[in-house]
Amino acid sequence: MTPVDVERFADAMERITSTEEIPALRAELKRDDVTGDLAGITAPTLIWTERNADRTPGAQELTTLIGGAALVLIDDLYASAPVALAVEQLIGAPQSKASDAAVDGAFRAILFTDVVSSTPLLAQLKDAKMRDVMRDHDAVLQAAVDEHGGRVIKTIGDAFMAEFAVPSAAVECAIAMQRGIQAQFADSDVPIRLRIGINAGEPIAEDDDLHGISVNIAKRLESAAATNGIWVSDVVKAAVAGKDFEFADQGEVSLKGFEEPVRAWSVGWSE
Repeated sequence: MTPVDVERFADAMERITSTEEIPALRAELKRDDVTGDLAGITAPTLIWTERNADRTPGAQELTTLIGGAALVLIDDLYASAPVALAVEQLIGAPQSKASDAAVDGAFRAILFTDVVSSTPLLAQLKDAKMRDVMRDHDAVLQAAVDEHGGRVIKTIGDAFMAEFAVPSAAVECAIAMQRGIQAQFADSDVPIRLRIGINAGEPIAEDDDLHGISVNIAKRLESAAATNGIWVSDVVKAAVAGKDFEFADQGEVSLKGFEEPVRAWSVGWSE
C-alpha cells in the first residue's frame, strides 16, 4: 500500500460515524490492488497461517510476492510457540540464545547430517589425523547452523542434529553445509562427504533433546539420501513453497521402522 493509499484509508476511517458504514468501506478497499507494491517491502516479514486447503495456497502466494518473507504453517492459528520461535529467527536472535531448552510441541524443522562411509575412513586414518579432520568438519557445520539461526541439539559421533524455527532456514543451512564441506576438503586427500535429511513437525522435547516420529523421519531421510545429498520430506517442501530452491522428486521412499512410505525430495545445491 502506497503512502497515498494509507492516507486515503485513514481519511475514510475518520469519516465513519457508525458500524453500518464499515461494509461499504470494505467494498471500496477491495477494489484496490496492491499486489504490485508487495515486491517493494524490505522489512523482515513473517507470514503464518493454519495449514489447510483454504489458507495455505494464499499464504504461499503472498510469501512469493514479498521477497525474503518467511512462511510458517501451523495446525493451531493461536499456537504462540512456533510463531515466537520464527520471530526470533527472523530478527536475528539465535535460537541457541533464545532458550536453553527445546520447547515441547513447537513446530520446527529437524536436520540430521552424517559422514558417508565414516567407519572405513576411520580405519584408514590414524586417530590423531581423524580428530583433526573431524574438528574441521564440526567447525563447518556449527558455523552453518549459527549463521542460519538454528540450534545444535546434539552430536552423535560424526553426526549432527539441529533444529530451526523456519523450514527454509534448515534447507539453506543444509546447502551451506554441503558447500562448506566441499570447500574445506577440496584439496584434501580425506574424502569427507555428507548426507543430510530434513523433516518438520512438532517433536517431543525432553531434557534438551527432541524425540518422536518427526525426528525419526528426519534421521531416516538422511540415511536414505545419496552421497552429497540433501533429502527433505513433503512437509518441508510444502513449507518452503515460493522459495528459490530446486527439488527433484525421489518418489515414495520406504524408511526403516515405518510401515507407510514417505514422499522424499532431493535439494539441488550445485556440487
